[in-house]
Amino acid sequence: MKRKVAIRTLSVLALAAVVLWSATAFALTASQQVIGAGGEITVITTIEYNEALTALGVRVKLPAGWTFKTVGGSDVPAVAPAEGASGEIDFAWIAAPAGPAMFAYTLAAPQGGTAQDLAAEVVYRVGAGEEQVVVVE
Repeated sequence: MKRKVAIRTLSVLALAAVVLWSATAFALTASQQVIGAGGEITVITTIEYNEALTALGVRVKLPAGWTFKTVGGSDVPAVAPAEGASGEIDFAWIAAPAGPAMFAYTLAAPQGGTAQDLAAEVVYRVGAGEEQVVVVE
């Protein structure tokens, strides 16, 4: 009888450890650094994650009068807007980089345009899970 209790206790502890691990294992953070104000603005976006992603994209809402110019960096997305695009622009990877992903894009902004005018979010999926959204800080 004593042996069964020990095995049952170990099973409960092992199950608790698996639940705790799966609830805290994945992390994704996104940040952007904006260089310039008015005229030409470069936005460097870094997305850090610790698990393979099955989908990864960035959605940017440009203020009125702003347009997309170019994209570059170490992890250039396979899908990017056309030069001159405005409104909402999207970037996406066909296969997400191993992580972290870092890329930069250049925008044409009216005089007085600043980083506070930009709104961006990362859209991602882990495995077959639901699509998730994180606001870029």
